[in-house]
Amino acid sequence: MRSWHIAFFGLLILALLVADVHFSGNDTEFSHYNYNWNGTSQFYDDAGSKIITDYSNLYGRKNSTLLMIEPDGKFTSSEITALMRFLRDGNKIFISDEPGNSNTLLGILGTGLSVTPGNLSSADMEYNNKRFIICYPYKEDGITAGVESVALNSPSVAEGGISLMRSSFLSWIDTNGNGKADATEPLGKRSVMVRDEAGQVYLLSDSSLFINRMYGYKRLRDNDRFIQNIMGLSDNLLVEYRHSAAASADGLSGILGALKSTDFIKISVIIIVTLLTILALARKEK
Repeated sequence: MRSWHIAFFGLLILALLVADVHFSGNDTEFSHYNYNWNGTSQFYDDAGSKIITDYSNLYGRKNSTLLMIEPDGKFTSSEITALMRFLRDGNKIFISDEPGNSNTLLGILGTGLSVTPGNLSSADMEYNNKRFIICYPYKEDGITAGVESVALNSPSVAEGGISLMRSSFLSWIDTNGNGKADATEPLGKRSVMVRDEAGQVYLLSDSSLFINRMYGYKRLRDNDRFIQNIMGLSDNLLVEYRHSAAASADGLSGILGALKSTDFIKISVIIIVTLLTILALARKEK
């Protein structure tokens, strides 16, 4: 086999590897590396945010918002210290949490906020699904500016602080899961987003807002505007990538995810095209 044949097939293999890296991923819910309906790949690809894996990188930050999606709650004392300093420097933290794993952290930070897991249902719904509920701004805040309603998927209840968004009066906690508001399940508005008195820590009791199925889906109320407001809380958006579910990866997906960036793909294509052109010219001269 001639040398240019070897080179050509080598480049072909490289191109196939690049394509495989780009389209591979996992199916972990909320994972940045999950390109399926329940992943958050589209949101993070569009956000252009700074990833935080080392909490020492929070020191010295100004006018920044740290986004945590489904944090596991296993924070070290040094990480908590960094978060406290981050808030003292005037920055913000936005947490989306359904199971309540962030409650301990919220308590240590002195926010007065918490999540109460529950089967929040409503007759004010999307897709004829009582768990796919419509919620409305309750008090004015920059994060709800221009938002009339938001569709949430299976949210819990956010407690404490200042209520910013609530379900409608036609809502109840469906404790027995029968899809009906029984006599022991009174109707009433429930908070799904709250913030602390200082206006620095926000808590949303639904992380599905960021998944691919809901993000950018135009039929879903004012979800897009709401997400843009979250991203614009400060000049700089930081993404927590040590404890958040967004960083979840199976096997090699974490490594592969790092290679999925647009820059990596562009550079790889340029290299392959350039080498193929050189080989074609070299062969022509023979």
